[in-house]
Amino acid sequence: LFALLLTRARLNRWETLFPEGDYDISGIIQDEGIPAPQGAGGSQLQIIRTEGGVPLAIRMKEPGRRGDRVTGRVRIRGGQGSRNPGGFSERTWLWGQGTALFGSGLFLRVEQKDSPSLTLARLPGTFRALVRTRFKELWESRGGPLLLSLSAGDTRLLDDWQSYSLRTCGLSHLTSVSGTHLAFLMLPARKAMTRLGLSKRLQLILTLALILVPGLLSGWKSGVSRATLMTLAAQLDQPFRRRRELFNSLFLSCSLLLALEPYAVYDASFWMSMTAAATVSFVSSLQASAFGLDRAQKFRRTIRSSLVTASAAQLVLLPYLAAGQSGLNLLTPLVNLPALPLASVLTASAYAVLGLGLLLSPWPILQSGLAGCAGLLLSGPSALLLGISQAAAKIRWAFVPLKFGLLLLPLGLLLYLCRRRGNFRKGIRRSGHLLNLACLLVLVFLLFRPGPDMILFLDVGQGDASMIRGGGVTILVDGGDRGQGYRTVIPALRAMDGMKLDLALVTHAHSDHAYGVLELIRAGLVDCLCLPAADPGPVFGQKEEEDLSGALLAQAAESGVPVRYLAAGDVIRLAGGSLEVLHPQADEKGSLNNLSLVMKVTLGEVTILMTGDLENQGEGVLMAGAARLDAGILHVGHHGSKSSTQETFLDRVAPGAAVISVSAGNRYGHPHKEVLERLEARGIPVFRTDQCGAVFLRIKDGKGRISPWIKGR
Repeated sequence: LFALLLTRARLNRWETLFPEGDYDISGIIQDEGIPAPQGAGGSQLQIIRTEGGVPLAIRMKEPGRRGDRVTGRVRIRGGQGSRNPGGFSERTWLWGQGTALFGSGLFLRVEQKDSPSLTLARLPGTFRALVRTRFKELWESRGGPLLLSLSAGDTRLLDDWQSYSLRTCGLSHLTSVSGTHLAFLMLPARKAMTRLGLSKRLQLILTLALILVPGLLSGWKSGVSRATLMTLAAQLDQPFRRRRELFNSLFLSCSLLLALEPYAVYDASFWMSMTAAATVSFVSSLQASAFGLDRAQKFRRTIRSSLVTASAAQLVLLPYLAAGQSGLNLLTPLVNLPALPLASVLTASAYAVLGLGLLLSPWPILQSGLAGCAGLLLSGPSALLLGISQAAAKIRWAFVPLKFGLLLLPLGLLLYLCRRRGNFRKGIRRSGHLLNLACLLVLVFLLFRPGPDMILFLDVGQGDASMIRGGGVTILVDGGDRGQGYRTVIPALRAMDGMKLDLALVTHAHSDHAYGVLELIRAGLVDCLCLPAADPGPVFGQKEEEDLSGALLAQAAESGVPVRYLAAGDVIRLAGGSLEVLHPQADEKGSLNNLSLVMKVTLGEVTILMTGDLENQGEGVLMAGAARLDAGILHVGHHGSKSSTQETFLDRVAPGAAVISVSAGNRYGHPHKEVLERLEARGIPVFRTDQCGAVFLRIKDGKGRISPWIKGR
């Protein structure tokens, strides 16, 4: 409570000190961050404490070292909360890092500082950089990204599909170094030291050194810091001839961590680590002693105890996982059973390779050969672990939206009461709680009735993605660019209690509209894919973006998803509404933008015209047809480009409101000033995703109401 009150006041003050804008700063690098693996490229996020004492998270193109002075001009803004339902909160993440402000360097100069104390303080960072740069062959192997995440908690080399599958099936805790990873290292290390016949004194010295390795590699995150403190305390019991009470050690280590790093109170991994550690400690204390058992009995007892302990730890983490991804994956405890042994082998092997490789540093060829051979040998187990996670992530029914998962609570209580009576029927007859439980179930079902029809215009940056829910059917129109399917569309779908997409429509196959749909098909969430029937002809004299039509068809075929082609005149019926395709004709030719699907969506008495990336040429073809274009809401074409939404087209549509899907500060300058002026001249209110985040259109009693996700915009 003290940590929460103290830090919240500071964070609020820091946010008011630096309103969004450009500032000249001078400060000292307080946290140099985690260096990128060799070949990963990109800038590095570093925490810089200004002369006024305010920490800033600055993305440095040329990172400095801890203690170096940084001067120059930066663009600063406060951390953003989630911009979509179920989305990532940059603000909360920044709070966990000990700052409230994020920035990018416009012009920065790093003045190097050196001293004996700084050299000592930089040793952990130097060690991390050495590991990431000297083992290129290991990290670039087929299983390298997973090995790096398991051994050092660095997930930057994992692709979006790998990260999503590990997260959605409950294995993401393996990519955050914690006490589990410390156990993966210490168990085989202790056995090896015992077999080698090392003295107890030497074993203690080596153990104390090895305990520090996971923390050094990962940058001392809260989970591994807590585990390291507890393990160090346990190791010192014997020489000091004292035995510490387990729960006292746990709470003392957590209190010490909060005293040293109070901002960890905002880090979910801190609370997950503490909860899991408390559960493991409690369950372990209940396990019977194996004293007096033969080897076979000890083995069976060990296996059973391990399964019980692992299952208990996973069960207590389910609420955290459910809150983080708006639901529960029922397979999480089962998936962890084979995943934990695989992860232990991979993690221990990676640590062994790193240790032996560092000893071979004087011989770079041998070090490189060791890393390459290890990467080859460990690629099989790595692929197996990823395969398990990806197979589990594709099982649609295994994921239960959060509100439906809450129904398990009264059902579990009913079974518990009946079990206490000893006989099911006898329990029902005698239990005075049955009527109360029945009323509770009825109440829960009433509360969880399907929500109203709606359209959700998602904020996917410089791209397009809209979700339509009407009459129990969920339709996605476009899915944003690379990564947006996993990071934005799926969390939003689950936050809206959806389990699948009945239809996924792609207005045209440019990456900023189609890549997210491809990801959703790969994730097994799409029942049917719809593409424009028109075939774009050859484009001359201009640079055309990549056409993902072939990739979409290939992924649909691999996933067994049927494909339907839409053209002008096609109508998709919804309960209480419809989706009518107005453009293009099946035999029409042109660029991908001008062959975008144009659809008129009707929900109750509300009509929405969705135009994809249609440009002036396509608008002219559309206006020359016989279709009625008038609509209450216009989803502005091509992100507000001046090549779209011409005057005559706006007059034909005559919308009462407009929505523009666009990212802040995009390199195209969207939405263009001309388009905004046309809309303003007609008195049309504009909702922009770069300002409002996601935009909701809710339909109730046939009427529509628009509201932004970010309140006050």
